[in-house]
Order: sequence, then C-alpha cells, then structure tokens
Amino acid sequence: EPNLQQCVDDGNDLCLSVGFSMADATRNKAQEHPGTAFAILDASWEDYPDNLRGILFASEEGAYLAGALAGLMSDSDVLGDIGGMPIPPVDEYVYGFRNGAQCANLNANVLITYTWDFANPDLGAQVAQALMADGADIIFAPAGATGNGAVLTATQSGAWGVGVDVDYYTTVFMSGTAPGSDR
Repeated sequence: EPNLQQCVDDGNDLCLSVGFSMADATRNKAQEHPGTAFAILDASWEDYPDNLRGILFASEEGAYLAGALAGLMSDSDVLGDIGGMPIPPVDEYVYGFRNGAQCANLNANVLITYTWDFANPDLGAQVAQALMADGADIIFAPAGATGNGAVLTATQSGAWGVGVDVDYYTTVFMSGTAPGSDR
C-alpha cells in the first residue's frame, strides 16, 4: 500500500500494480482515491470501484501449448511442474501445462510441486534437481525467481526448461551467454 500511496501522492493519473498478492492493497487504495485510476495485473473481482480494473491473461492457454510441446518432446514421459504457490494465477499455469502435456502424450506423468516461495532461486534449483532425480527431463516453473533457478539448473543439467512470464533467453540466460541457454 505505501507504494500505491506514493503513486497517488506523486500526482499520477494511473497507478498500476502486479500480482495476486497486491489485490487487497490495490482495491483499498482505489476506494480511498476515487479521482485516481488504478489497474492490477493477475487479479479480478465480481464488482469494481469505478476507478479500478483487473487485467487477467489467458495464461492457461500458453501453458497448455507449452505442455503439449513438452509432452511430445519428453524422452522419459516425466515432466516437472514447479509452482510458486497454489494461488489462481499460478494454478492456471500449472494445470494448463499439465493438461497440455497429458493431452499430447497419454503416457506423460507431470510431477507438480509448490515451493511456497517466489524469490528463492536456490530453492528452485533444489526442487528441479529432486524432480530430475525422479525422472523429469523437462522443467516448467511458474514461480518467479524461484522458477528462474529451477529452469537454469535444469538446463545446465541437460534437461529442457520452459520459461514463464518473461523471455528467459534474455533474462535468465543473459542473451544466450549463460550455460544451458541452448535448452
């Protein structure tokens, strides 16, 4: 809420927030400041104050396509799916990926794990290693920075990685200069 308040105090016409965890704070500030427009990514409500809009993406559709491709690419028929937390925006990715993999490959076994953390690349790496030890040869990780660590570790270990939200090639793999960028 302090950052949203600062946005209002700075005289902005529009204040944006991102993430399911910012939903309550954004709605509260929108109600407190009806003269300022607010928008939030990854959250929505049944009814809105006139100055607030929620923006949702069909992330399950992209995840489904990624899962279908992964299901067809997998040599082991075991895929790892690491979510940050079981909240609606993450679950859309997790289950979209699983559904795509299982529709494209009836033998696909998608191992789903939640880390309860979006900011721990080392934890992501540990979870990816555990999933690979269980046979996963492709790792999908809608888990923020935790997912970055998972995908980086997976690809550097010879598995395939599927990025989420941003272009991993330019971010996680530093425009192809980091090991594992070919996977």
